[in-house]
Amino acid sequence: MKQKVRNELRLKREKMSRPDVLAKSKPITVALLNSDLFQKAEIVFAYADVKNEVHTMPFLQDCFERNKPVALPKTVGNELIFYKISDLDSLKKGNFGILEPDTSDPELVPVLPDKKTLFVVPGIGFDRLGNRLGYGVGYFDKYLSKNGYMHAVGICFEDQLVDKIPTEDTDIRMDSVLTEKEWIFLKK
Repeated sequence: MKQKVRNELRLKREKMSRPDVLAKSKPITVALLNSDLFQKAEIVFAYADVKNEVHTMPFLQDCFERNKPVALPKTVGNELIFYKISDLDSLKKGNFGILEPDTSDPELVPVLPDKKTLFVVPGIGFDRLGNRLGYGVGYFDKYLSKNGYMHAVGICFEDQLVDKIPTEDTDIRMDSVLTEKEWIFLKK
């Protein structure tokens, strides 16, 4: 069942045109940047988008321009390690063709989140209860299970928001879900 929903949502997202992805990503970026969560965060953990995910590059660039520290993940084995970056030039293609911190740069150091971290999380789909459907590897769920004290906001397009995501015991719920049309805050 989970794989069926994943395939349906992935196909729907893949059919989106690039101009549509960019247009629908803008209100998500604006909402994040204008939020109290962003203003109060001492660092933002985020991701570099791929395959018609919400386009995060303008958001990341705005973080740099506002002097908001940013950390992006690098896959190491079956885990994510986040590195603080100071610009988009600090990235190179890594696993799965996703831009990751270039750890050959000695200035990039791993960082850990704390309670004042805003964690922007990708997903193939989310539901209104904060359940997330990822790519099936579990990188973000593993990371969040160890670091669940920060605010995790799942970002997606409205078409990726469904009534019910099939879940497993290892799946971690988001604190909120943001689309181009609404921001749903949840109680855990």
